[in-house]
Amino acid sequence: MVMALIGVSSAFGWVVSYLRIPMKLTNFMMSISSNKIVLLLLINLLLLVMGALMDMICSILIITPIILPIVAAVGVTPLQLGVIMIFNLGIGLMTPPFGVLLYVCSAISGRNIEQLVKASVPFYIVMFGALLAITFIPQLTTFLPGILFG
Repeated sequence: MVMALIGVSSAFGWVVSYLRIPMKLTNFMMSISSNKIVLLLLINLLLLVMGALMDMICSILIITPIILPIVAAVGVTPLQLGVIMIFNLGIGLMTPPFGVLLYVCSAISGRNIEQLVKASVPFYIVMFGALLAITFIPQLTTFLPGILFG
């Protein structure tokens, strides 16, 4: 099932690129706001929703060709976008209603999902703080690769 989703999402990514949807969406988003902060907040929200509703690999394959031109237009590096995407989708894996990791933790611990969500609230707060730091302080994501790869 996962392989079928990956195959379909790869084909979808090709169709999206062929129809030039990223360019059209970039123009549309830039007409809404050319402010980097607003665009990154909207992209974070989109990625959190996608992470809660879809598998991480499929989300990456579907959304990357669409949002890469948007963030490139406001000066975000592909490396920073990759870190933002992985962090957002990782949080989405732990977020209800389809948080796969919640079901895994529920099965392992023997507790219901409501108890797990209540116990996870402090961790969600820390994760959202780290997400905002990663999003708006690019040096956090580009410092070490810049040193290693020049």
